[in-house]
Amino acid sequence: MNKGLIRYNETVFEKVKKFLNKFFKKNESKEILNKNKDKNNFIENIVISENEEEKRLKELKKLYDNMELNEKNISNEDLDKLIEMYNNEIEELRTDTKIRKTKIEKMIQTKNKSGH
Repeated sequence: MNKGLIRYNETVFEKVKKFLNKFFKKNESKEILNKNKDKNNFIENIVISENEEEKRLKELKKLYDNMELNEKNISNEDLDKLIEMYNNEIEELRTDTKIRKTKIEKMIQTKNKSGH
């Protein structure tokens, strides 16, 4: 049977229950949306601030490398961060050098094995 054809009288309690269910479901969905927005904003802010800090340090490094900035003019905290940045670059260069050295050694070995 089609429920639209049956006359149905809601009681006061059923109306209140319906209203409360609608009200709480809307609030729950709004809370979930707000939490997701807050979480996304937080993540975006972290990424942006890290990028800005990295850019600032790279600019300091550039100034220092070009001798436009003296160690005395850099804060201890920034100096520590710059030292860490330099150490990371050195480690990357060492790793890259090892890889290239290994490739060259393999090329020499294959060349010697082939008899050329």
